[in-house]
Amino acid sequence: MGFLKRLFTWIFVSVGFLTVLGLGVGVFIAVNYEPDPPSIPEKSVLWLDLNTPVTERPEPGLLGEGEGTVFRDMILAIDKAIDDPRIEGVAAQLGGSSLSIAQAQELSRALIELKTAGKSSVAFAEDLGSGWNGTVDYMLAASFGELWLQPSGGVGLSGLAIEMPFFRDALDEYGVSPQFEQRYEFKGGVDSYVETGMTPAMRASLSRLLESWTRQIGSVIVDAGRLQSNSDFLRVLNNGPYLAKDALALGLVDRLGYWDEAENAMNLAYPDVPEEDYQDPVTYLWALGAEEEEAPGTSIALIYGVGAILPDSGDSFFDDPGFQPYSVADALSDAREDESIAAVVFRVDSPGGAYGPSDSVWREMVRLRESGKPVIVSMGSAAASGGYFVSMNADQVFALPGTLTGSIGVYSGKFATADLWDRFGIRWERLQAGTNAGIWSSVTEFSSTERDKFREGVDFVYTDFTAKVAEARGFSDTELDAAARGRIWTGEDARDVGLVDELGGLLDAVEAARIAADLTEDAFSLRLLPEVPSAFDRFLEVLESGDPFGGITALITKEMVGVVVGAENVDRLEMLHAEGPSGILHMPPMRLAR
Repeated sequence: MGFLKRLFTWIFVSVGFLTVLGLGVGVFIAVNYEPDPPSIPEKSVLWLDLNTPVTERPEPGLLGEGEGTVFRDMILAIDKAIDDPRIEGVAAQLGGSSLSIAQAQELSRALIELKTAGKSSVAFAEDLGSGWNGTVDYMLAASFGELWLQPSGGVGLSGLAIEMPFFRDALDEYGVSPQFEQRYEFKGGVDSYVETGMTPAMRASLSRLLESWTRQIGSVIVDAGRLQSNSDFLRVLNNGPYLAKDALALGLVDRLGYWDEAENAMNLAYPDVPEEDYQDPVTYLWALGAEEEEAPGTSIALIYGVGAILPDSGDSFFDDPGFQPYSVADALSDAREDESIAAVVFRVDSPGGAYGPSDSVWREMVRLRESGKPVIVSMGSAAASGGYFVSMNADQVFALPGTLTGSIGVYSGKFATADLWDRFGIRWERLQAGTNAGIWSSVTEFSSTERDKFREGVDFVYTDFTAKVAEARGFSDTELDAAARGRIWTGEDARDVGLVDELGGLLDAVEAARIAADLTEDAFSLRLLPEVPSAFDRFLEVLESGDPFGGITALITKEMVGVVVGAENVDRLEMLHAEGPSGILHMPPMRLAR
């Protein structure tokens, strides 16, 4: 046995050493090998693969930046292509994507602007919703000038549905007592645990979301020229989903055919562009950057706040990095102190989370604005609760029409499990020093004094949140009460109640930052803060982790999971996973039925 133990130990140590050595060699090659940037042919086409995962921000991978297309790159590439005479148009493959309503709106608008500028766009979809709700997917597909659909596919244009789970009956059945408070009736963050169904307030709030989103989707499809009016859209929507032949008859798609036939159509649309001259967004932007002169010293910083705002997010190699509030706060501080940075664009895509970390980011936003540097917020899919908390102090706040916005409220609490333990014949006893020492016990319910203290904390957070909103947005008490109380708005409605300033996307926010900083269009560069770690930085991070072999294994596993499962499927699995409340400034647990 001793020999076998030593043998296996030697094998694992050797594998670990070889893995670290191999990664080191790979890092050395990556750091020292700099391929020449590509050139853009005189006749090119911008190629979008919308069937692959699209990330909101650049994510670190095993050796530097990870795989996948960054949403910003697609938007920026289309914007550049509009004025680039070498780009004759856009070609794409698409189908069921993980894009949110707001992201699909932003991309749709860019494609419609391309078409308005006189450039063509051709897209092929194997399916647009024969087996799922493809309403959001079709809104994006409708924005292409020529849309091909495989004959066996369908168009799932059938409307929107919001689903929420309710666990109260199950909790009662198992003897678990939800001990929660929320401020106020529209917050809904703990309705799933304390109610048996939607409250009238939550039903009214979510109904308004559906109404606003539906109108916005119809506007995009009408603007794209697929239907003539909103009444046409509602008629088509209420009769969906559609088989491919019916979608063709209604003009929802332009051609039925297979990929090889659509590919031939693309060759006819762009006869002078061979397949090898189709440029993906990253390659195209890389080539453009190489053509431009050396970037000016003045920068506009682009800082991302994406995901749930949790204190410990991103501490391990395998974890989703989340919002990373302390890294975001540091980046805002660095931008304030860096004299070469003239303005900041803060891209927020977050459903909220913990109060303390949100407040830390809020403070850095205040300090940045007080320094005199313009700071513009661009809201993505959501800037709700904690996501709105960190956004509201910007000089200007941009949102997409469909951005989930607001949810100015708070909830907190615990589950008491004494009855559940009793059913198993297990009795808990507790000794304590201090009247309220057991306030956060997961066994007992709140005592009267504990509940008073608990409510005091909840009320404090709500008062602090709303006071900061009132100061940032210049609200009267009446205006504040109408916009808050936990209500969720679309970006369009949030603008009407004063929570955001303008409707627009990331590039609109960059332009606003440029104007606010009094910079000419060619006098600045866009600089990502914090920068995505290089291959060498990642290698050092692994070596300094205290467990290099474990770190490398986790990184490789993460890369493999991303390739095999796909980010969009991971997102959908996470949406189906019912977790407890994650932070007192967080949206309710709900999802679009897709």
